[in-house]
Amino acid sequence: MLPRRDEKKLIKLCRIIYEFPPSIGGSITHTLELATHMAPYCERQIFIVPKIKQNTSEIDANLPFEVCRIKYLEFNWLKGIKSKYFKYLPIAPLINFSFSISALNKCWLLKRQYGLDMVHVHGINFGPTATMWRYLAKIPVVIMIDGSQESYSHLAGIFETMLIKLTNLDHYFVVDNGGPALLKFKRLLHDQSKLTPVFINLDTSKLYPKPKNIELTKRLGLNNCFVFISIHNLEPIQGVEYSILGFKYFIDQYNIKDATLLIVGAGSIKNELEKMASELKLNNRVIFVGAISNSLVIDYYSISDVALSTSLKINMNTSTIEAMACKKPVIAFDCGNTEDLLIRHMQNGILVSPGSIEELSESMFLCYNKKELRISLGENAREFVVNNRDWGKRIDSELGVYNKLLKD
Repeated sequence: MLPRRDEKKLIKLCRIIYEFPPSIGGSITHTLELATHMAPYCERQIFIVPKIKQNTSEIDANLPFEVCRIKYLEFNWLKGIKSKYFKYLPIAPLINFSFSISALNKCWLLKRQYGLDMVHVHGINFGPTATMWRYLAKIPVVIMIDGSQESYSHLAGIFETMLIKLTNLDHYFVVDNGGPALLKFKRLLHDQSKLTPVFINLDTSKLYPKPKNIELTKRLGLNNCFVFISIHNLEPIQGVEYSILGFKYFIDQYNIKDATLLIVGAGSIKNELEKMASELKLNNRVIFVGAISNSLVIDYYSISDVALSTSLKINMNTSTIEAMACKKPVIAFDCGNTEDLLIRHMQNGILVSPGSIEELSESMFLCYNKKELRISLGENAREFVVNNRDWGKRIDSELGVYNKLLKD
């Protein structure tokens, strides 16, 4: 059980993170919910995040913690050079370094002003500079690592490994999303006691099976349609192309006339996916919705019958767990320990061989054809998420690490 507020000293905590609202995404949602559930155990919780051109005062004021937006070098002139002449010019490391220096300078001022107890950085890019700051400030610094860049590219994985080797912090929370992050960090860290694996957690009081949004159904022209949905960033790692190919095989093989595939999300391969759908003559059967706000996720699941997770590497991400929380049966490629840690085949979801379009389409037809199975899988899926992705256990674990470090 978590300690009562009056049993433990409340923590003065500073978090540093680069991705923050109004940007959207699973990792952002995850961090915001973590901080929200940690708030009752903090005397003060301050987020240091990038300052952007958009007015964010209303967004920041509605969050249950303080937000401090800072300026940093964005290297816009280098971005221009990259777009015109050098496609592979590595600007991101410079931007991350610039922000981390500015953030830790601000953190130093906050330490002097409030007497911070601890700093929590989010992302391995902040590791080396946070390490230097830790030795100077002489307070605990911990890090949250949300997956591994190894999943995206070999070169990014090499750079990440270099950053890890330059990092020496008090504790490492590593999100086990089925990718290579946990094994990689266990291998590279000499002191295993400094690493705590964590899962993606959800607030199931906010993500639940909502009645069908009739207005949204009409707007998208989905009346009397059986709806498959894919809510993922449109990046190569997510394998959304397999959802499109599986859907094409499904409607052709079983002569299905009343099914639609919703592709929700934005990313670098959106145009390629739209071209694929067009070439497969799916223009009226596949709808590209674009990016949506986190608050609309529940509405899109409400108008859907089955969710698809077709990454060849990671299918334990936020969107998969959100679908399960909304009582949607998930058909997923069986990769990255998904069966061991999240989906039990034919109990709370369906697993198919990674990359198998035929198996995927067969499972789509099974769900399409058997309403009782969809209901059973959806109910078991939500029950699993409620029982195993509860924020209470997660906060208990992290707060335990915080308190141990502060005692030491």
